[in-house]
Amino acid sequence: MADNKKLQPSKATHYVFTLKTKLTDEIDFTSGVYYKDFQRVYIIYYSSSEGYSGSLKEGKKKSYGVEFLLEKRIGKITGWLSYTLSKVINWFPGVNQGKPYPPKYDRRHNFHIVAQYNLSPKWKFNLEWRYYSGVPYTPYGGGDKNSKRTPAYHRLDVGIIYTFKVKERWRFNLYLQIYNLYNNKNIIEVYYSKSSVNYIYSLPFLPTAGIEIEFK
Repeated sequence: MADNKKLQPSKATHYVFTLKTKLTDEIDFTSGVYYKDFQRVYIIYYSSSEGYSGSLKEGKKKSYGVEFLLEKRIGKITGWLSYTLSKVINWFPGVNQGKPYPPKYDRRHNFHIVAQYNLSPKWKFNLEWRYYSGVPYTPYGGGDKNSKRTPAYHRLDVGIIYTFKVKERWRFNLYLQIYNLYNNKNIIEVYYSKSSVNYIYSLPFLPTAGIEIEFK
């Protein structure tokens, strides 16, 4: 679109307020709120009324939310916990009968926890759990754009690391990692065939093992 002299450049105004404080010597807490206003946003829109030929649409977008982050960087147990509550809305004339709608990447809730237990200089255990609310998609056969949502995405990853040295110059990290421990079927993409809605899923329960080698 950069070679189209009739198009004005996109414009965005961001308002962000962040507060960071130490709850203890080991724990930091960060919170924030934001509001973002986007003008002259462009998309290529495909419509049956236009013979499914793509047309350029100009519109606007807004996003706003609150964020929280709790971090612990010292001690046997380290890690962080975060939560975001957010909303994104699009407006494009000629799209969704001119009514506002959420884009496909709009997730209302995002929760993430990462923890590592340092049992000894040689043994470490870690886990990571994430939860995302579903993303919007358009119902099969018609309806408002992106008016339905996929089920929530969530999974637990766990791992163990064993570290040892050889002659102080070589450091070996042996690890075993399990992705999606409880084998949740997470939808990551929605697409349509001639007669139905279909889904693409993320990886199932998947153990992996390996070795990392470091030297000075």
